[in-house]
Amino acid sequence: MCDLFIEPPSMSRFGVLDIETADEIFEWGYRHTLGLQQQIDEMKNKLNEY
Repeated sequence: MCDLFIEPPSMSRFGVLDIETADEIFEWGYRHTLGLQQQIDEMKNKLNEY
């Protein structure tokens, strides 16, 4: 089960089985997620309050 789903913009240009670009997909997602780190931490803190 997934607690948080993050889909960077333009990911639809990659296919589900597009393993030839796996490194590019990873890097794209990693960099996008780093940019969201503050928002992710804020959501995490709100969830921990419950």
